[in-house]
Amino acid sequence: MRISAKHKHILLSLFLIISSAFFFRTTFTLYKHVRRLEDLEQEVKDLYNKKTMLEESVAYKESDEYIEESARNDLSLIKPGEDVFVVRGLEGDSKESFVLSAVSNHRSKVNLYLWYKLFF
Repeated sequence: MRISAKHKHILLSLFLIISSAFFFRTTFTLYKHVRRLEDLEQEVKDLYNKKTMLEESVAYKESDEYIEESARNDLSLIKPGEDVFVVRGLEGDSKESFVLSAVSNHRSKVNLYLWYKLFF
């Protein structure tokens, strides 16, 4: 029983169509995995940057500068020889107020800076 040339071409065509379908399916799957890998690499970079920022923040918060700033802002402490200015909110019943302190011997320069900081 011999297979005719027509049947051979049909079988060969079916084989090529099925092979092409598997090839495109594999290629598409590979493309999805490559995209996922790129997304994960970007996420790793973002997390590394966040880790670096958090480490810098921890280092700053362990410094004397941060402790002094927190004491001034949160606890309203001042150094000896400083003048304190309290600016209340615009409305009379407003609870918001700003405490500005200036060193007496540098009063004019610091005062201008504090006014600038207050409005901007």
